[in-house]
Amino acid sequence: MKKIILLSAIALFLSTTIGCEKDEEKSKYPPCMQEQIDAYMANNPTPPTNPASIKKYSCDGKIVYVYEMPHIIDAGFTVVDKDCNIICGSNGLTGKSNCKFELKYIETVWKDNRKK
Repeated sequence: MKKIILLSAIALFLSTTIGCEKDEEKSKYPPCMQEQIDAYMANNPTPPTNPASIKKYSCDGKIVYVYEMPHIIDAGFTVVDKDCNIICGSNGLTGKSNCKFELKYIETVWKDNRKK
């Protein structure tokens, strides 16, 4: 009986710990970005050579996020605010950007870490 209780306690601990890590990761970016991640994962059932990522930057005292999808040649990048409103971006083919400000990198908040 003690073994069953101990195993149940360990299982509960592991499930809550693993769940917290996923929740913690999701709290690093606004909820509206989850839709982009879900669409990316659905459209790429196997991980591409150059995986997508979302990076957090500071810009004029505000936090912005950059979607990078290097696996799509003409995707470039898109800069969005906390509500996923597009601020600016670049064209992947020409490399031209309509962003007229400097971004200060903070951290990568999401990356496709699936293994091939």
